[in-house]
Amino acid sequence: MRQFISTIPKELDEAATIDGAGPMRILVSIILPAIRAAMIVVALFLFITLWNDLLQQTIYIDNPDKYTIAIGLSMFRSGLKADWAKIMCATCMAFVPGVLIYLVGQRYFVEGIVMTGMKN
Repeated sequence: MRQFISTIPKELDEAATIDGAGPMRILVSIILPAIRAAMIVVALFLFITLWNDLLQQTIYIDNPDKYTIAIGLSMFRSGLKADWAKIMCATCMAFVPGVLIYLVGQRYFVEGIVMTGMKN
């Protein structure tokens, strides 16, 4: 995010200051719209990371009624036997929300990647 914000020209801030905009107005009207794509990409990566993080889920969730999909997937395997058909079906269902979130944010994801390599 810092690197993306550093690509925003200072002239925009200066022009807004000359026009009488305060720091909050500059942030809301100029900076946030300019970094919208980067914020969506960071949110997308954060969602996918947290969705797949099994360690934190097993540490914080102790009630079987509140188990997440990742914990449920890990519970399909028992000592010596695993029902691979059920595991594969549950895995497909587990990655559907991540794919849907990606498809919704795909335009911003590609825009964020393209804008990252640009100079002033």
